[in-house]
Amino acid sequence: WTRRHDRHHLAQILVDTGVPASIVASPEERIDHDAVTADWGLWPTVDHPEMGAVRVDGIPVHLTRTDWEFDRAGPCLGQDNEYVFGDLLGISQDSLSELRSEQVI
Repeated sequence: WTRRHDRHHLAQILVDTGVPASIVASPEERIDHDAVTADWGLWPTVDHPEMGAVRVDGIPVHLTRTDWEFDRAGPCLGQDNEYVFGDLLGISQDSLSELRSEQVI
């Protein structure tokens, strides 16, 4: 029965008869062709050091005083090694150099 109907029309038929219904949108429809999610800023673009401009998932909630903002992409592999191993874990620069030369990090 459903094959005889366009999915938008079918959803409307169901809604008109009191059945909560909606189409299942494809990723392209949700991301590239949905004015509502675009207005929300749900798919911001950030600059990645290796991949260039990359569209990322935003957050579908906006707060008046503490709204979200993406100002950078995720880190590249090993980008934060100095900070994590050196600053947080206290590994010396000599040990870090040795780990790099042994290709451990």
